[in-house]
Amino acid sequence: MKSRPVSFGRQTGYKPIPARHTISGCEPGQKWRDWFISTTPDGFYNIIASLAGLRVPHVKCFCLCGGFNEDVATAFAIGSSKIFDITVPDGELSFFPNDAKGAYKNNKGSITINIKRLQ
Repeated sequence: MKSRPVSFGRQTGYKPIPARHTISGCEPGQKWRDWFISTTPDGFYNIIASLAGLRVPHVKCFCLCGGFNEDVATAFAIGSSKIFDITVPDGELSFFPNDAKGAYKNNKGSITINIKRLQ
């Protein structure tokens, strides 16, 4: 599936069952852009965005993140890839770049995200 760099809540329609999953968001050469800075799903350090308040604190700006049911309390960092256990029943998984709240209007591009159930 593709994720565009938009605000949290970009619904995917993907409702994984509880199990161990791997998410890969970094095919070689994939980048998206925050204003004029092109970056991979691992993101970059941006002191201005950090001071303004990133959606997921202590995670790099424009790092690929995920969450369930449009609830920022469930947000987690993914970056280029992550293996994790899904424990939320009946949850819809959403993806977004970690950016300052309300600062999504200058974002461009998209990345392809691969999800695989391991168990």
